[in-house]
Amino acid sequence: MKLAFAVAVNVSIIASIVILIHEYRRKTERKYLIGAAVFAAMFLVILGSTIADIFSLGLPALIHRASDIVAVPVFLAAGAVIYSIAASSKEIINESQIKAQRYVSQGNFAMAKEEIEQAIAANPNDALNYYALGVIHYNLKQFGKAQKNLKQAVFIERNNADAWFLIGRIYYEKYDFDKASKYFEKAIEIEPAMIKARFGLASILFERGLIDKASHHYARIIEVDPMNANAHYNLGSCYLEKELYREAIREHEISAGLDTNNAYAYYWIGYSYIQLDDRKRAGQAFARSLERGYEGAAEALKDLI
Repeated sequence: MKLAFAVAVNVSIIASIVILIHEYRRKTERKYLIGAAVFAAMFLVILGSTIADIFSLGLPALIHRASDIVAVPVFLAAGAVIYSIAASSKEIINESQIKAQRYVSQGNFAMAKEEIEQAIAANPNDALNYYALGVIHYNLKQFGKAQKNLKQAVFIERNNADAWFLIGRIYYEKYDFDKASKYFEKAIEIEPAMIKARFGLASILFERGLIDKASHHYARIIEVDPMNANAHYNLGSCYLEKELYREAIREHEISAGLDTNNAYAYYWIGYSYIQLDDRKRAGQAFARSLERGYEGAAEALKDLI
């Protein structure tokens, strides 16, 4: 019986280590890993176990998954405690990074750059430093240096979706849409709910006439953020391209409701009603567009007379 218990507990120890590694790679919040580790360590000290006893003991703990906000029960052992503390310390923000953040918030990118360069000199293997330096160079309009540092960041940490996105954004601003698309797609692969990457990719797809694919991304944005006026407006534009006028009206009306100053949304509502041969509603929509400052709506109103 005692042997069976010992085997079961040691199996749970191995499982706990595997789970901790998995949770660390999934970017579980470090404070929960550290909290579980400290709890286990204190328990072991109080217990006064020998080294041999430690590795035959399973300790219950709860680790919080940042991804789905669900507490996951695991058995935590001494070996896992050591690993979690070591792993969690890798991404602790250092003093230079804190100072750099302060300088960035003040718009002082030159001083922020100096602080991050000092951080890189102290720890050249920290992906966060290269990402931060890439963001700083981007804000300084030094796009070549920005891309160099951002690519170093993703070389070290492949799951940095923000770095992949910003590289794509730079290519987008250089009108290199092929490369921009690839980086946006990688960012979305890592973080499917990344709205800015989906907007970037959808705009490229729309311009290339790939309306169904663009529609897909705008619809996904709306799933994440139903109150996103731009996503509804752009999805309405996709429906216009496909001559689905009722669907276009629906999306543009939602957009106009969320952004009451959007003159263009009202104009396209009017245009869609013209296509549906509803001149009265078209006139009402054009009038609202004109009220909000779009002069093109005046010509549309004249055509209705």
